[in-house]
Amino acid sequence: MTNDYKYPSAYELREVFSSVLDRPFINTFAQGRGIFITNAKSEEMAAELSNFFYEEEDLENLRNEAFQKDDNATLSSFIVNSSYEDFDLKVIYDNIVQSASFDNNLILTALRKPEKDEDVYVGEVEYNKSKVGRIQFL
Repeated sequence: MTNDYKYPSAYELREVFSSVLDRPFINTFAQGRGIFITNAKSEEMAAELSNFFYEEEDLENLRNEAFQKDDNATLSSFIVNSSYEDFDLKVIYDNIVQSASFDNNLILTALRKPEKDEDVYVGEVEYNKSKVGRIQFL
């Protein structure tokens, strides 16, 4: 039986530690393995941690945490306002979804009513950018 598992390079680990994972997770991860680095900037911490060898379970833990990290940015907001008392919000929402063409990174948020007394609903289009696409390790 052959093992196709490839251990990540120091560069790949350094990139994950420095640009993908947040500092509290990194501190907990390192300290849980008996690694204590004090008074270090994020880049210095990443450089030090990338020199260690980790078990497969540790690497999977890093991958799982990194895959959960992404950036959401609101691209556009819109307001649905109607003077009709019996308008169907679901039909309006479905028409917006059908008439707009969204790629996989665009998310149309649910319409919400900001104030109870108004017939105004607000929605947003968000862009979801994954931070980890360029690193082979992940």
